[in-house]
Amino acid sequence: DVWDMRSLITGCGHSFGSLIEIPNQLVDSGTQLATAVGLVWRRSWRMTVVMAVVLTAQILASRGLQRLGDYLESQQCVPDTRGKQMSNLWNALVNTKALI
Repeated sequence: DVWDMRSLITGCGHSFGSLIEIPNQLVDSGTQLATAVGLVWRRSWRMTVVMAVVLTAQILASRGLQRLGDYLESQQCVPDTRGKQMSNLWNALVNTKALI
């Protein structure tokens, strides 16, 4: 019981700490992003537009590839290794007479 209570308290402490850090990380990341966009905008507004388009395309392509990968993994495209064709292939590969 003491061990379970200690594990519960430790888990809650970690979760609570993570929840407190989320707003700090959000503010920090948002500030960095806004500063970077402002600096690039001052140099060239065209470059800012190009970067926005390219980064958006990268995010969309990444998500699309992830979905495609998940779909292909869920299809279980595994060859049937139990049939006669696989047996013939294996026999051809390990045929010692052909190696001599």
